[in-house]
Amino acid sequence: MGAKCTIDIYSGEAYDKTRHVARELFWSDDSFRYWGWLYNAAGEVVGDYTAETAQDAEAALGVRFTYN
Repeated sequence: MGAKCTIDIYSGEAYDKTRHVARELFWSDDSFRYWGWLYNAAGEVVGDYTAETAQDAEAALGVRFTYN
């Protein structure tokens, strides 16, 4: 069984919710996974994440997404 949420910070540093921001959550019809970009304080993309469920992403990232 694979990881429920994979976080990739492009610089190789560890994910830190005080320095990395997950603003959105997308669904991929091609891979059947949730995904999103991770941003720094300046709003630049510094990484990404993929997860099996929205709840897995929220738990791993320490955030709560707003669903419309």
